[in-house]
Formats: sequence, structure tokens, C-alpha cells
Amino acid sequence: MMAMEDEKLLKPKEAAEILNVSPVTIRYWLRTGKLPGVKVSNMWRVRKSDLKKMIFDVNQSWHGQTK
Repeated sequence: MMAMEDEKLLKPKEAAEILNVSPVTIRYWLRTGKLPGVKVSNMWRVRKSDLKKMIFDVNQSWHGQTK
């Protein structure tokens, strides 16, 4: 079971700060499906758990490990 903290919805700006990228990059990844997100009205939100998974997946690919 996931912790409530992992289900927290982050604004693109908050996700960008965690990944050290631009909020524009986060919104691009959301639009193209590279990063899963949720649209609340007309605003994007990112689940903290999805952000953690993306970081894990990138880390695994950099180290040549596959699923």
C-alpha cells in the first residue's frame, strides 16, 4: 500500500524543482505522456509516486539495467 505522501499531487513548478528542470519541461512531458499526470480543471498535477517512478526508471536506464 502506498503512503499518503506518495499520493500527494504536485504542481508542475514543484515537480520541476525536484528534478531541477524547467516547469515548461514538466508541462511538455505531461502533454507528450513521458510523465503521467492528472488534469484538475485546466491545471496539470503530478503524483509524487509517478515522479519517484520516473526518477527510478531513468536511474535504471543510466546504469544499463532493465526491468
